[in-house]
Amino acid sequence: RLSAGAAVRTYLVPDAWVGRSLRELEVRARRVVSVIALRRGGIDAGVDPGDSFAKDEQIVVMGEERDLDRFASGVGAHPAA
Repeated sequence: RLSAGAAVRTYLVPDAWVGRSLRELEVRARRVVSVIALRRGGIDAGVDPGDSFAKDEQIVVMGEERDLDRFASGVGAHPAA
Protein backbone atom coordinates (compact mmCIF):
# COMPACT_ATOMS: atom_id res chain seq x y z
CA ARG A 1 0.00 0.00 0.00
CA LEU A 2 1.29 3.42 -0.98
CA SER A 3 1.07 6.41 1.29
CA ALA A 4 -1.35 9.22 0.46
CA GLY A 5 -0.04 11.22 -2.48
CA ALA A 6 2.31 8.48 -3.66
CA ALA A 7 1.96 6.84 -7.06
CA VAL A 8 3.64 4.49 -9.48
CA ARG A 9 3.90 5.43 -13.17
CA THR A 10 5.45 3.84 -16.24
CA TYR A 11 7.42 5.94 -18.72
CA LEU A 12 9.35 5.34 -21.90
CA VAL A 13 13.09 5.58 -21.29
CA PRO A 14 13.99 9.22 -22.08
CA ASP A 15 16.27 9.62 -25.12
CA ALA A 16 18.94 11.29 -22.97
CA TRP A 17 19.11 8.15 -20.79
CA VAL A 18 19.86 5.68 -23.59
CA GLY A 19 23.31 4.18 -23.03
CA ARG A 20 23.54 5.57 -19.49
CA SER A 21 23.05 3.78 -16.16
CA LEU A 22 20.84 4.53 -13.19
CA ARG A 23 23.97 4.97 -11.07
CA GLU A 24 25.35 7.53 -13.51
CA LEU A 25 22.05 9.44 -13.68
CA GLU A 26 21.63 9.60 -9.87
CA VAL A 27 17.85 9.73 -10.26
CA ARG A 28 16.89 9.31 -6.60
CA ALA A 29 19.29 12.02 -5.43
CA ARG A 30 18.48 14.49 -8.21
CA ARG A 31 14.78 13.86 -8.82
CA VAL A 32 13.35 12.60 -5.47
CA VAL A 33 11.73 9.58 -7.18
CA SER A 34 12.76 5.93 -7.41
CA VAL A 35 13.03 3.76 -10.50
CA ILE A 36 11.66 0.49 -9.10
CA ALA A 37 11.52 -1.70 -12.21
CA LEU A 38 12.51 -1.92 -15.82
CA ARG A 39 10.06 -3.24 -18.41
CA ARG A 40 11.58 -5.05 -21.39
CA GLY A 41 9.28 -6.66 -23.92
CA GLY A 42 6.34 -6.40 -21.53
CA ILE A 43 8.17 -8.15 -18.68
CA ASP A 44 9.07 -6.31 -15.47
CA ALA A 45 12.53 -6.91 -14.07
CA GLY A 46 14.63 -5.50 -11.29
CA VAL A 47 16.90 -2.59 -12.05
CA ASP A 48 20.65 -3.09 -11.80
CA PRO A 49 22.09 0.38 -11.13
CA GLY A 50 25.10 -0.39 -13.35
CA ASP A 51 23.17 -1.54 -16.44
CA SER A 52 22.67 0.89 -19.31
CA PHE A 53 19.20 1.79 -20.54
CA ALA A 54 18.07 0.93 -24.07
CA LYS A 55 15.67 2.87 -26.29
CA ASP A 56 12.92 0.22 -26.36
CA GLU A 57 12.64 -0.10 -22.57
CA GLN A 58 10.22 1.38 -20.08
CA ILE A 59 10.88 2.47 -16.52
CA VAL A 60 8.51 2.03 -13.58
CA VAL A 61 8.90 4.99 -11.25
CA MET A 62 7.52 5.59 -7.75
CA GLY A 63 7.17 8.85 -5.88
CA GLU A 64 4.84 11.57 -4.78
CA GLU A 65 2.48 12.79 -7.55
CA ARG A 66 4.07 16.24 -7.67
CA ASP A 67 7.58 14.76 -7.80
CA LEU A 68 6.59 12.41 -10.63
CA ASP A 69 5.20 15.37 -12.59
CA ARG A 70 8.45 17.31 -12.07
CA PHE A 71 10.51 14.23 -12.96
CA ALA A 72 8.64 13.67 -16.24
CA SER A 73 8.90 17.30 -17.35
CA GLY A 74 12.50 17.62 -16.15
CA VAL A 75 13.88 14.60 -18.02
CA GLY A 76 11.48 14.56 -20.97
CA ALA A 77 9.87 11.27 -19.96
CA HIS A 78 6.66 10.32 -21.77
CA PRO A 79 4.05 7.97 -20.32
CA ALA A 80 4.19 4.44 -21.69
CA ALA A 81 1.08 3.26 -23.52
